[in-house]
Amino acid sequence: MLRRMLLALMLIVLGLVPAIARAADQSVTDKMKDTATTAKDKMKETVNEAAEAAKEAATGATEKTKETTKRAGQELSDSWITLKTTLSLSR
Repeated sequence: MLRRMLLALMLIVLGLVPAIARAADQSVTDKMKDTATTAKDKMKETVNEAAEAAKEAATGATEKTKETTKRAGQELSDSWITLKTTLSLSR
């Protein structure tokens, strides 16, 4: 009687092993998918942040260039006026 019960119990356990293995494999697969999705989202976020930083840097450089150009133009104009005044006074 005990042998039959052990045999029946062993058959049940052996029948459950593949189901348990599939369930464990499925949970690992789900975790891997979640990790991949999370990594993909983080990558997108990092790329967007880098693009935004590059855009801000380009905008800042453009503004500085405009300011420098305006200041250089004003200095050139002032120099031209000074030269014209000096030439007209020397006549």
